Amino acid sequence: EPLQNKLEDYTHNFNSNISVSILDDSGYFIVDINGETPRIPASNQKILSSAFSLDVLGPYYTLDTSLKRINNGSLYIEASGDPDFNKSHLEDLINDLNHTNYNSNSNLKLPILIKTSNKKNWWPSSWSYADRKEEYGAPITKYSLSSNASINSLNNPIHNFIYELEKALERENLLKKYFVKSVNENYPIDYISTIKVINSAPLYILLNLVNSESHN
Repeated sequence: EPLQNKLEDYTHNFNSNISVSILDDSGYFIVDINGETPRIPASNQKILSSAFSLDVLGPYYTLDTSLKRINNGSLYIEASGDPDFNKSHLEDLINDLNHTNYNSNSNLKLPILIKTSNKKNWWPSSWSYADRKEEYGAPITKYSLSSNASINSLNNPIHNFIYELEKALERENLLKKYFVKSVNENYPIDYISTIKVINSAPLYILLNLVNSESHN
């Protein structure tokens, strides 16, 4: 009751705009201010999704980006949305290709496959354009570069990833051997080996980024 009264006094001037519910360890309400009034969760929803991820995956789970070899000799980049994955990681992912020749025919370029994704899934349908154009409103894709927070990523994250990959291939003098090819997200991939893996920071560190900067 003292806590209830204290919070009621504190929120008196804006009481109609908030809801506060506090439960004790046994699940009983010890504070309830407009607890049954529906609210838009906004960034509070991150608390639930973060807690769920931490509980299911564990604090040391990593989001990995890997370069794989397909049975026909092509390559495939499998991504999982590492928010810290950046241009230097992209170069690190492909730089070993200069030392290994996967192409039996030197006159034939091999594709590096990138899976596209449906633009409708890049943001929740309820997000306004004003939110989507902000860095914190970055589109949700597996092929993320620096949290998809750049202008180019905000416009089209898949195209931006492909563009930066092509630039990296050019810097590594690999365009004579490989080219980038986008395929449908349902395109079947039958890989036979993993060439290189870039691991993200453990989940408990990524959650600090999620809950401080809101990047997707």
